[in-house]
Amino acid sequence: MQKRANPSDDIISDLIQAEVDGERLSDDDIVRTTMFILGAGIETTSHLLANTFYSFLYDNSQIYGEVRANRELLPNTVEEMLRYRFNIAKMDRTVKQDNNLLGVELKKGDVVVAWMSAANMDEDVFDNPFTLDIHRPNNKQHLTFGNGPHFCLGAPLARLEANMGIGMFMDTFSRIEPVPGFTLADNLTPSAAGQMLSSLPVKVYR
Repeated sequence: MQKRANPSDDIISDLIQAEVDGERLSDDDIVRTTMFILGAGIETTSHLLANTFYSFLYDNSQIYGEVRANRELLPNTVEEMLRYRFNIAKMDRTVKQDNNLLGVELKKGDVVVAWMSAANMDEDVFDNPFTLDIHRPNNKQHLTFGNGPHFCLGAPLARLEANMGIGMFMDTFSRIEPVPGFTLADNLTPSAAGQMLSSLPVKVYR
């Protein structure tokens, strides 16, 4: 109620003022949407950072030093991590009306599973897609944030947070090393997206 009486330049005020076919969102809709945005913004970015450092440690241990020495590589590194270490493998969608999609008959109520992680490994789009390559020229063509009208609202923020977080970490620590005894299978936990790292021990050096 307080925000309705005093709108400002923020996303909650935008939701309050949003109108579709003469209808506005209820207070409950706004609270739920805000909670969803908050959760999506926190969990997905933490996944991205954890997956990035996992790749620094276990996929290619040379990348950390290379990027630390040349920060111009950082934005492209983030994009490659978004492509290569994509956390959300798929999205389920329910068909709203009978239609034909690429020659396949779909009926209302059918569930369609879109495997975005497979698209990120499409050999027709990316050369050697199963190789982690921070110099890849077209890695921003990934579908990690979706596409079209459903493109992720938080994509610019996620990119900003990842670039700033990794950059500040590199400002502080000159190199990193894996901790002996770590096993991936013992450090995974279920999440809304599938699985995520529950912990990632790292040796750091100033």
